[in-house]
Amino acid sequence: MGQRTVDQTGEVRQFVEQPVTLRLPQSPDRHSDVAGIHAAMDGSFVILGFGAPDPDVVYVETQLSGLYQEQPAAIRRYNLVYEDLRAKALDARMSRNLLAKLAKEV
Repeated sequence: MGQRTVDQTGEVRQFVEQPVTLRLPQSPDRHSDVAGIHAAMDGSFVILGFGAPDPDVVYVETQLSGLYQEQPAAIRRYNLVYEDLRAKALDARMSRNLLAKLAKEV
C-alpha cells in the first residue's frame, strides 16, 4: 500500500499543477477528512445534458446497477442536488491548495 500511495501522490501533484477547474467538497473546518453532510450522500450521478430539443437525462449509480432517470421531476431534483454540491464545495483555487497540502503530508 505504501508504494501505491507514493505513486498516487505524484499523480495528484501533477494534477494540482495543471490549469483545471476543480472543486472539492468542503468540510466544516475545510481540512478534516470528513466532508460533511450533503444532498448527494446516497450515491453518485451524472446529469447528461443534450441541449434543445432533447431533454436532459440523469444516470444514477447504485450498489448493484445503474439506471437512467428521464422524468422531469427527477431531473429537477438532481439539478437541485448538483447546485447544493456546488454551493458547499471549495472554489477551484482552494481545492488545488488543499490537494497540494494533502500531497505534501503523505
